[in-house]
Amino acid sequence: MHLSIAFFLGFADIIAWETHDKGIRFSYQCVFWFEVALATVALIIMFIFVRVERAKSDLTADEKENMLNRERARSTGIPVRGHQQE
Repeated sequence: MHLSIAFFLGFADIIAWETHDKGIRFSYQCVFWFEVALATVALIIMFIFVRVERAKSDLTADEKENMLNRERARSTGIPVRGHQQE
């Protein structure tokens, strides 16, 4: 990725140099639109190839420990600190 950024920044510099005789504003506009085109292509590639799946979750370690403590309390009949026996 960094190589492609450096590569296309080099192209942008070439565009700026080749269009500098037509004025600094025109030169900057050419570079701007070149970079916009590159960003658009990158966005299209991202939409085509990148898939983000739906997030899945599990219980946290604390929640698992609390569930285990509740199960132990139910089976032994001894209340766990911080929990009431159901």
